[in-house]
Formats: sequence, structure tokens, C-alpha cells
Amino acid sequence: MRSIQAFKAIDRKDFNQAATLLEQAIKANPRNATAHANLGYVCSVLHRDIDALAHSEKALALDPKLSFAYVNAVVYAAHLSEFSKVKKYGAAALAQPKGAIKPDHLKLVRERLKDLQPRVYTVTWTIDPKDAWGEGGKGKGPFFAPIPATDLPYQSASFELAKAKSHEVVTRDGVRLLKFDADGPVELTAKATVKFVDYRPKLQEKSAAAIPDEAKAYLGKGRRLDPESDRVKDVANKVKGPTPLKTIDNLLVWLKANMKYEHPTTFESVDEILKRGNGDCGAYSALFVAVCRAGGIPAREVWGVVKSSERFAPPGHLGSHVWAEVYLAGQGWVPVEPQNLKGLGHQPTGYVRLMHFVTLGHDWPITMTIASAPQFGKPATIPKYVEKVIPE
Repeated sequence: MRSIQAFKAIDRKDFNQAATLLEQAIKANPRNATAHANLGYVCSVLHRDIDALAHSEKALALDPKLSFAYVNAVVYAAHLSEFSKVKKYGAAALAQPKGAIKPDHLKLVRERLKDLQPRVYTVTWTIDPKDAWGEGGKGKGPFFAPIPATDLPYQSASFELAKAKSHEVVTRDGVRLLKFDADGPVELTAKATVKFVDYRPKLQEKSAAAIPDEAKAYLGKGRRLDPESDRVKDVANKVKGPTPLKTIDNLLVWLKANMKYEHPTTFESVDEILKRGNGDCGAYSALFVAVCRAGGIPAREVWGVVKSSERFAPPGHLGSHVWAEVYLAGQGWVPVEPQNLKGLGHQPTGYVRLMHFVTLGHDWPITMTIASAPQFGKPATIPKYVEKVIPE
């Protein structure tokens, strides 16, 4: 009876009442697999993602033939960034008898699994140094431009350069840059192989390792951010937890509750972002990094190009994006997407990492400090690309 009433509540979109009725049905019969599965759906609508996945898993444990629950489990696991479970339940969904799962639901499962497959991006930048700042001044080389980071757990890369008079790769403070000279536009083509890496299982391991000086350098002031700002320290005190991991989790929750995405935006300082409560990817990342540093966690902004909607880049092009990295003792630099509540410890395979931003404490020549795509014009900010997924 309660299950029937719950379905009626779902039909009229009274999901809180539906949840209460389904919980009562499960209390009366804890082995009611269908009630667990339906409660999982209701919990997802109510943004109770942890409960949604838990009830879907319980439903499948009670009745492995409940095919639609595999699809639900894949979706809820993806929302929680539980990627091992995405793979587990995704494989189980694809193994169900033909016709047991709707075609559009199978397509959804395949898309979630595809998100975890490695891929190769061939990215082409047209770099015009005409208005860029080089070591000789405006429009006078040699110039510096970022190239895809390599030898990372999740990314390796190679590149070719055409139409330049000379070039070499320089690495400083962990940033890999192309130093080149040219009289006109040059074409930089890079092949970046990106694979999904989940750092989070290792992040649960406690480590007594000390933070090296190289990482401690990322506790100071940066471009547009000051960890000593009163506003920044106020947020840092609010989110401070017993461990760096808990502090970062608290900060991601705070950002979700207190920040609104607005694009495009500009800002002079993180204090400005805190005052208005909105910003784009750069604002989220700068704020995240500032608060981490104020809490004693080394952090840095990361810039690259990503697959994006037509709002940010035309078809066949990658869009510019900024995210972050934190240094965790015993693990090293770990990626974070500040706009994602579960963004610690992984990044999408649609991201190509180019460079991180150094702090004001790094002694960089101005031409290296501004070595980012915008100074070379729009074609360098939004490059063309070809993507090839590598079957596992």
C-alpha cells in the first residue's frame, strides 16, 4: 500500500512525501528491492546522492535481476565521482539480457564509461607574436608560450612547431614553456595523451611526510590573491578541518553554497569575488587557492584547454579553462576542480593541462609570467583539436 501511495506522490512530484512512504515500506520489509530502487531515484531528485547510490546498491544486492537499478547506480556513482563503481555497475548493465534496459539508458551508460577511457588530443594553436610581449619588448622576441605538460600520472605530450626561426623548451619552477623567435605567426601542434587517474583511494592513506620547500612556495601571494586578506582568512577559519583533506572538502561545500557561476567576469582581487559572490572558472580557482593557502595548504591555479559547450568555444575547438592543484604530503600535487563538489583527486579526460601559475615569490621575468595564450590572440586561446578515444 505504501509503495502505491509513493508512486502517486512521485506522479504529483511530491518527492519528500514519496521518500517518507518508501522509507516506511522498507522498514516494514527491509528486503523490498523495488522499494530500495525507487527510493534511490527519489533521493537523487532530492539531491541526496549518497543515499541514492546506497539504496540502488542495496536493491541490486537483494535482486541482481533488477536491471534498471544498474543504470541508476552508474548515474549516481558518476554524480559522486565514485568511478570504480561507475565501471562496476556499467559493466553489469551492459551484460544484462537484450531488451532488459532501454536503448537510451544503455547509451547513457556507455557515455559514462567512455568518459573514463584514455584519449589522444591533437591540438593546433596558431600563435601570433605581433602584439605579444617578448624579451625584447612588445612584438620583439624571443617569446614564451605554454606547451602541454608531460610526464604526469594522467598526461603525456609531444609537440611540433612550424614557421619559427628558432625554439627550445625551458622548464622553470615546474612549468614547461616553449621559448621561440619568429617574425610572424607560428603553428604549434601538440599531441596530448590523457588518461583518467583517481587519486582519492591513496588520499585516504595517512602520511607523516613533510611538505618540501618547493611546495611551501605556493603558500604566499599570487596574482590577484592574498592569503593574508581578512576576508580570505575569515573563510579559511570557517572551513578549517582537522586534516587538510577535511578542510578541502569543507571548502568545496562552502563554494557550492556561497558562489554562483557567472561568465564572463573580471576581477582585481579575491576580495572582490568574496564581496559579490560570483565569478567564472578563474574566480573559483583563485578563491579556492587563496583559502587553501590561508589554511596552510599549498595550492596553485592551473590553466589549460578543455572540451566545452558552444557557449565557450565553437565546434572543433577547445576552450580556455582554469582549475587548481593542492599539495598533499606523501601524494604530491593533486588536481582539484573547484566548481565540482566532489572535484578533489581527479580531473575529466576532456582537460589538457598546460601550466600552473607561480606566486609573487617566484623570481620570473615578466615575459615568462604572462606566457599564456591570450597574449597571442584568440586562435591561441581557443585552439582546434581532434580527439581519438583509446579502447581499453
